[in-house]
Amino acid sequence: MATSRGFVFNLLTPKSEEEIKKEEARDTGSLYSAVLPLIGSIIWVGLVLANSLILNNYVTTWQKKITNQEIEIISYSPQKRSNGELFLKARSLSGVIEKNINPEQFFGLVEGRLYSVSPNIEIRAYGREESGKFNVDAVTEDFFIISRVIYSFTSDPAFQNVELNSIGNDLKTGKINFKLSFKFAGNGE
Repeated sequence: MATSRGFVFNLLTPKSEEEIKKEEARDTGSLYSAVLPLIGSIIWVGLVLANSLILNNYVTTWQKKITNQEIEIISYSPQKRSNGELFLKARSLSGVIEKNINPEQFFGLVEGRLYSVSPNIEIRAYGREESGKFNVDAVTEDFFIISRVIYSFTSDPAFQNVELNSIGNDLKTGKINFKLSFKFAGNGE
């Protein structure tokens, strides 16, 4: 063969159609294998962008809801403060409230106990200690009556922790002063 460029001599046998098709398929496969990761990367970037847009909208909606709830909670702070103060005050007064009694019931039971032992007992004063215990100052003529009063109080479930705090002789009147303390539990029912 002679060409204008010079003499070309080809010692290779011409390719068959099968070989040509295989080479074309190999070239096309190489092209696809090179382009496929690029297409996958583009699809991945597209999905990430779509996810971030959807997720940002979702997150923004929830942040607005949380902010609105926080604003609503803050608007209740004066009520929380006043209710908290009331709770603390009520709790601090619970000891005093528990110590409250019905005076008519209390005096009736104490006088009933004392006068059931002896009608000659004279009550001089009632009192109350900081611990919540009550005390009664009374006068009688005999030590034996005092022991019966103590027994009478200890046998009644309305009176607990009965103690004789003081006892003494009044030389002017010849009578015996005594002071009895106890916790009042109610009517004992």
